[in-house]
Amino acid sequence: MGGLYDPVSLAFNPKAYIQCPVSYDHKEFLSNDIKIIAKQKIGAVKYDAPIIISKQLPEVLEVFDQETKNIKSKKLFYGEDFQGNIEQNNKFIYQDEESLLDLNLPNLLGSHQIINASVAIRTAKLLLGNLDTKKVNQGITNTKHRGRLEIISRGKLKDYITDQNILILDGSHNDQGSEITNQYLQTIKNKKIYMICGMINSKDPKEFLKHFTSTITALKAITIPNQDNAIQAKVIANIGNEFGIKSSACSGIIEAIRECSNEDPNAVIIFTGSLYGVGEFLKLN
Repeated sequence: MGGLYDPVSLAFNPKAYIQCPVSYDHKEFLSNDIKIIAKQKIGAVKYDAPIIISKQLPEVLEVFDQETKNIKSKKLFYGEDFQGNIEQNNKFIYQDEESLLDLNLPNLLGSHQIINASVAIRTAKLLLGNLDTKKVNQGITNTKHRGRLEIISRGKLKDYITDQNILILDGSHNDQGSEITNQYLQTIKNKKIYMICGMINSKDPKEFLKHFTSTITALKAITIPNQDNAIQAKVIANIGNEFGIKSSACSGIIEAIRECSNEDPNAVIIFTGSLYGVGEFLKLN
């Protein structure tokens, strides 16, 4: 979980710390209060090493400032000390206090990957000095992340969809993750979007599904197989229907994929809601 009591806090004399966006997750271990979660996250900083801080909520930044006021570490903030932007020609422009890089878009899907790539570039510059733009381009255009807005281009599960369907695997499972996933789905044109969702009982389906009410055409809920703490498909389907999403429970992953494709042979089909679900999906594929 990357916090005060996480093994990462035991790292001896690190070269740098990276603070990824803090959100509501692992509430059963951390807290329901975003400020307490932020305190847990920044609690991993124990040495005077530079801290590269990704885009954060204002209240999280307040906590970071308070908790690091007695630490001599150099702090570099996304949006202040460095940033990334997408230009109209679909180029990625990275900029910091010393340089400007004209780059290709990251291979990973979603506008949030611009922020992630910018954090990675600033960290690399901090550790390595000046960077070769060509090598940076090679890195961001060849990076892969299984199960995060990953388009499935091969495998056994492709047998259950048409050539016109697009199958996406996504492990987002919390409020912030679902918001980011929804932002990506909203960029898809001329195709309806069907969602297959399975979750575990430490996550909140209402917080997750609320972002998709105007984005998806239908929801197929599943009970994640081989997981004792999986939320039952009927429960997820009921929540979807409460939000006004056409929702139904399916007996498994294959049935859900088949139903989506049968209902719309041209649709985007996204499987999401849990990293455990991602694991089961990949086993079947």
